[in-house]
Amino acid sequence: MATLKRLPSRAGIDFIKRWEGLRERPYLDAAGIPTIGYGTLRYEDGTPVTLDDPPIEEARAEALLLVPISGYAHGPDAFKFLV
Repeated sequence: MATLKRLPSRAGIDFIKRWEGLRERPYLDAAGIPTIGYGTLRYEDGTPVTLDDPPIEEARAEALLLVPISGYAHGPDAFKFLV
């Protein structure tokens, strides 16, 4: 069982949001991977983003951003769905 670690602060999350920038429509990132929101590659259920996905709103983009961030707080086993 993974040990719960500390989540980033609101300032840390805001930094990530500024760094990534918000894209409401799917796009190809610098590596050519379909991405949406604040750099999201996969949805909560592990489904990859596609260029055919509908646009999302800012609140949804932030919720998607928090999925991997909260996974970091639970350790590497939280990311098995990404492989």
